[in-house]
Amino acid sequence: MRIRTSEWEINYGATISHSVKYWEYYPEARHYNGPPRATVIAALRGGLGWTIDRRKSLTWPTLAQTAGNDIYNLNNYTTGVLSRFLDKGVSDTVTTARFDARRRFDLPAPVWVKAGVNFRQQDRNSWVNFRTFNRIGPDRIAGNADDNLGAFLDGSGKWGDANQGYRGWPWANPFTVVPDVFANPQHWSEDLAYRATQHALGDRRITEKVSSGYILGNARIGALNIMGGLRVERTETDAEGPLSTGAPAVVTGRRRNSGDYRSLFPGLHFKYTPTKSLVARASYSTSIGRPAFGSIIPLDAVNDVAQTVTRANASLRPQFADNFDVSVEYYFEPVGLLSASVFLKEVNDFQFNDTSGFVGPGADNGFDGQYAGYRITTRRNGGHARYRGLELAYQQQFTFLPGYLRGLGTNLNYTRLETRGDYGGASATTLVAGFIPESRNASITYILSPVDIRLSGVWRGTFLTATNASVALMQWAPPKFQVNLSLKYSLSPRMSLFCDIYNLNREPNTERYTGFPDRPTQTRLEVQKYVGGIKG
Repeated sequence: MRIRTSEWEINYGATISHSVKYWEYYPEARHYNGPPRATVIAALRGGLGWTIDRRKSLTWPTLAQTAGNDIYNLNNYTTGVLSRFLDKGVSDTVTTARFDARRRFDLPAPVWVKAGVNFRQQDRNSWVNFRTFNRIGPDRIAGNADDNLGAFLDGSGKWGDANQGYRGWPWANPFTVVPDVFANPQHWSEDLAYRATQHALGDRRITEKVSSGYILGNARIGALNIMGGLRVERTETDAEGPLSTGAPAVVTGRRRNSGDYRSLFPGLHFKYTPTKSLVARASYSTSIGRPAFGSIIPLDAVNDVAQTVTRANASLRPQFADNFDVSVEYYFEPVGLLSASVFLKEVNDFQFNDTSGFVGPGADNGFDGQYAGYRITTRRNGGHARYRGLELAYQQQFTFLPGYLRGLGTNLNYTRLETRGDYGGASATTLVAGFIPESRNASITYILSPVDIRLSGVWRGTFLTATNASVALMQWAPPKFQVNLSLKYSLSPRMSLFCDIYNLNREPNTERYTGFPDRPTQTRLEVQKYVGGIKG
């Protein structure tokens, strides 16, 4: 709601919203019919031998089996398990209220002052009902040959890496395995203890309340605009989750964590416009980065395949930042912009992913003697971090060119970033994980009715993805360059045909290496993606 007078403007309002996200339910279809979602596991027992030859390629080595049952025959995999049958959801209720008033003052320099209060509360509840089924076969006896998943072999070949010269693996098709669990339940045995435990592990909830009050003022003196203000904020959290131990996990109780903190956020901003073409800006602001809900609600997640334990950190604190920005923008005719900006961010208690821990041996390792040697991943607070950088940008439509050439245009962007962080001895580097030191973007456009063509390239340099106390165990992403093409043809002012092609150069979607580039740990290929249709 809004109330206006010649000098005052008052705004107030309140909202409440409730949303629920359901993952696929199959075959119950309690909310909608979704495809089956589960992990199918098949184990090949007995002695195996193989060689891995990386002389031709580090990323795609040559694999040759030297001993044991044929790994390419699914009938040799005598254990069939349908694990983590997906049945989960999360509900959010967000309540907000606000009130603010702005007063204009009739002074030689235009001035206004604004003050207000805000309240926001978010309640989140999540649940998980994972289920696991073990294949016992038509004879209903576990541990013999008919427990295999050979009847569910996926013959499509779409899961293989044939384009890299590999023979396709004998994958079981989950879209046929899952329905069989319900069509022939006598061929499967459900792990009821796992189902009960997963339900208890997935019962997690959190409430976050943020209350704030602020005052803001603005004055314009000729070509100079000055705005400054102060915000006071209080955050309260109350989270509850399961406590578990052992392998398989056993829920031993519930854990509840609550806390609150108060913060002050000053800010000061300058904008100078000496001409209509030139704009200079300088600002100082403060900000907060609150922990993600999933990082603080108590929970341990074990991945036996990757041999990792992901642990929530209920003691994770927010990170606070002082931000300094200076920029200059020059606009030129007919359609163009040249800009340069520098920035500095000073962060306290910065958050990072810590992968330096491992589960120790012995019965007192915190997991009842299980998971020895598994890597522990958790979010932690560092000390002080500094990010500083430079950004340059240029864009222009060459409408001054003759004839059809006037549809040409370009857009160039370059960003350079330097980081430094204090991990308190938990890392072998001062680089801050997750920040890309250098990136470049370039695009060539042709926009002349009815044609719109855009060819763009995005390049980013090597960056740290996860830190570690050992240089050899730090995780990196190598450089990546991707080219995209967008085509559009307008049939009329209200209707057009379009076709977008992503990853023209077939750049891998994800690449990671540990320690050194010759130790690749993950490569995910991404084929070209085509999206086309009619807009109207």
